[in-house]
Amino acid sequence: MREHKSPSKNGNNGGRDASTGRFTPGNPGGPGNPYARATAAFRSVMLETITEADIKAVVKILIKSARSGESWAIRELLDRTIGKATQAVEVSGPDARPLTLEEIVKATQTIIGQDDDD
Repeated sequence: MREHKSPSKNGNNGGRDASTGRFTPGNPGGPGNPYARATAAFRSVMLETITEADIKAVVKILIKSARSGESWAIRELLDRTIGKATQAVEVSGPDARPLTLEEIVKATQTIIGQDDDD
């Protein structure tokens, strides 16, 4: 995580108000993403050029690769059709044993200060 630097009270603040750190009126705020314009132009050319037949041909190649056992193609095909698998998270106690749902609920209630009767 980046450390937040307070605006300088003596000198150039890069177009920022020294007391609040906000940009002053008329300040454009920065250069933005230097690659955004080029990326947008590239995407536009791609969308204008690629036909439905091109997409179908590429998908057929992807399916053929997946059927032949290429793991990257299987992963890509499944990720794009049924979605990426969610990451499993295991909650364990101090003894490294997975906690039961009841234990998690009880611990949560203790943390937020609720009784079992609430």
